[in-house]
Amino acid sequence: MDLFIEKDKINRGGYYDYSPSNYLDIYDLKVFNARRNLITKGYFNCIINPLNNILKKYGITNKIVLDAGCGECALYNELLDNTKYGIDLSKDAIEYASNTYKDIYLSIANINNLPFKDNTFDCALNIFALKNYEEFTRVLKEDGIMIKVIPIDDSNKYTISANQKLIDDFFNHYDYLEQENIKEELPLHKDDYQDYIEMNPELFIYDNFEEINTMSWNVSILVGRVKK
Repeated sequence: MDLFIEKDKINRGGYYDYSPSNYLDIYDLKVFNARRNLITKGYFNCIINPLNNILKKYGITNKIVLDAGCGECALYNELLDNTKYGIDLSKDAIEYASNTYKDIYLSIANINNLPFKDNTFDCALNIFALKNYEEFTRVLKEDGIMIKVIPIDDSNKYTISANQKLIDDFFNHYDYLEQENIKEELPLHKDDYQDYIEMNPELFIYDNFEEINTMSWNVSILVGRVKK
């Protein structure tokens, strides 16, 4: 499908490479492997299931969808069947995804300069990733759906205020459709401690992994439509 601005960037790995020549990949493949393992074991179902319900509700099946910040695509692969495009700046993640998920069109690309033509996608996803609403809106169709998933920190008044700013920013760019808040605590099996730690490197401060026996979710799914 002729959606790309430049079509000569495809490489032998079967994905498009629009990465800046001086880009340094800050993500370790171990992070993506750990996340994939936890996704396949069901730890992300409390996010995947609501996302699929939202896609179905707004008729996003057999449509053209972009995941901006797709990582290794393990989560993206669990979402409803569509013509799927994914971009990420991590070469390791895109190479893994290209070898694993043959039905997703992949690119190493920056969200600040998406390699797609205007008015291309029926829906764009931005899940725990950096945003550029101007670029997302440019590549979405006139009635396109934008879905963003953000982590929520309600531990004090300052973080609550910061959360609200993120939410307000989203709905300043898109017409409000809905917001779904998810707060859930899952028991973490001891065999999965290592993956959980590697997915969250900041947790290496723990000397004893058994101090971490739950996986907590506190997120908000924001759903909007391109403003007329």
